[in-house]
Amino acid sequence: MEKQIETLFKNFWLWRLRNAPEFATAIGIHDYDDRLDEMSLSSYLRRIDEAKIYLQEVKSIQELSKTENLSKGSSLNLELLEADLEQYLHGSTFKPYLMPINRLEGFQFDFPRLLSYMKKDNEEDVLKIVSRLRYFPQQIRETMQLLKEGLRLGIAMHRLSIESVQLTLYLQSAEEDVEKLPMFKPFLEKPEKISTDIWEKIVEKVKTIIKVEIQPIFKSFALFIRKEYFIPKEYVVAARESIAATSLPDGENFYKACLKFHTTTDLTPMEVHELGKSEVARITKRMEQVKEEVKFEGDLKAFRQFMRTDPQFKFNSEEEILSHYVSVSKKITEVLPKFFERLPSAKFVITPIAPEAAPTMPGAYYLAPPEDASRPGTFYVNTYQPEGRLKYEAVSLCLHEAEPGHHLQSALTMETGSLVNFRRFFEDRKYYEVPGRFAMNTGYVEGWGLYSEFLGEEMGLYKDPYDLFGRFSHEMLRACRLVVDTGMHALGWSRDKAIEYMMNNTASDLQDVTSEIDRYITWPGQACGYKIGELKIKELRKKAESKLGNKFNVKRFHDVIVSMGAVPLNILEKQIDAFIAHEI
Repeated sequence: MEKQIETLFKNFWLWRLRNAPEFATAIGIHDYDDRLDEMSLSSYLRRIDEAKIYLQEVKSIQELSKTENLSKGSSLNLELLEADLEQYLHGSTFKPYLMPINRLEGFQFDFPRLLSYMKKDNEEDVLKIVSRLRYFPQQIRETMQLLKEGLRLGIAMHRLSIESVQLTLYLQSAEEDVEKLPMFKPFLEKPEKISTDIWEKIVEKVKTIIKVEIQPIFKSFALFIRKEYFIPKEYVVAARESIAATSLPDGENFYKACLKFHTTTDLTPMEVHELGKSEVARITKRMEQVKEEVKFEGDLKAFRQFMRTDPQFKFNSEEEILSHYVSVSKKITEVLPKFFERLPSAKFVITPIAPEAAPTMPGAYYLAPPEDASRPGTFYVNTYQPEGRLKYEAVSLCLHEAEPGHHLQSALTMETGSLVNFRRFFEDRKYYEVPGRFAMNTGYVEGWGLYSEFLGEEMGLYKDPYDLFGRFSHEMLRACRLVVDTGMHALGWSRDKAIEYMMNNTASDLQDVTSEIDRYITWPGQACGYKIGELKIKELRKKAESKLGNKFNVKRFHDVIVSMGAVPLNILEKQIDAFIAHEI
């Protein structure tokens, strides 16, 4: 039976990689580097049918295993795979794949980043990049067909997202100098193992593909958006004016499914909303304490405005931002051994978000290293309009995105966690497919990131009270997300009302708040995973401390959490209960 289970896991993983060659490249598996993800409507339907077969096999093995004693590891992995497949199949009934492009993701951003992940050691490697360039126009045509099918079924993107996509495509298709385009970056420097003659021929071929095939279809896509979304048909435009997920077909259930996908709980939108308001009230009291500590004269609203606008908190350049983040990260690294038994061998780098993406991106985000260590983990910092970036946010952002947050979490999972591949690797892309995709376990992943910000207090890293206020502002941001996400998608809130609520309760500036709100509109429910997950991790730690007393070891507790790999919060609780029983 164990051998049969092992074969199932292996076959499922290979199926995942064959059907997601871009995901394979991102995690350092280069067997499929000459291919792109197939995005035709028929390919989505085929994958759904094949997933049903895998689910049947899982259930059959579980039925047979009732008469055998499976290892705890196999039982847990079967439970996780069953939940993953059921999530994928149920979520796919909402057809989220019919909105495959938005202001935050889509081929206009994903393709250049994909090429940057590819090997470029020799001619064979480079020709695989050329192969992907040749397939790229077909993928764009498939994307167009998905959008057409979505429009036919009334599944249309919101005006904000589609306008942003149109602008980005126009700018890239209008760029006459091919060498300045993001997708040309792999061809700016010749690999040592390729002769000059061969390299020059490849570069000319690439320029022709971009000029003759890719730039024209970018322009065609932009025109398609204008025609299909904004030219009125019977006096109605197709772009959704309502920001609510509930304005989509079966929207109420769709939003509930998005919330469940990201929080891995059964909390209702109203329960999430009320929890958010409760957390906002609690964090406000701590903000008041900081205001009193620095002897600021005025109310909390005035203090927030001071924090947003005073020159002492501002950056002057991209270089200053990056230097400051590097300095903060070094200080964090020095104290990590006091709180963690094991630290990852994989390193991370701090780099600016690409200029073409920065205007619509959040303040920071992280991408994990691949298994082959061909590149480090990457902590992306938004340096766009540096005068709008705030110094006091740096400590909490470094804790969240790098160490002990996402970098430590994802690297340890790969290095010391489960040997079952579908658990080891997190597919950090295609958020638009939620809830019809394989699990992201946002509650666990982002909950750990937010818990890491909280842990910074115990680590003694918020020495400056303004940095501590920055932490509270970020925690407040996550609490406000519970309120505004549910407010916009389930309770009829407008975009302006959501922005106003965030401005009234956080110290973030208008630029960041607006970007955040537009992100929540684009990815319903995603922003709710952070606070829900952090609260659960805190609850589990409190349980462990209470049950174990003097036997509680924070290093071991953290090790159990971060090396487990992304799991639903109910599974996390079961594992912590097992940890407590073992420690007793």
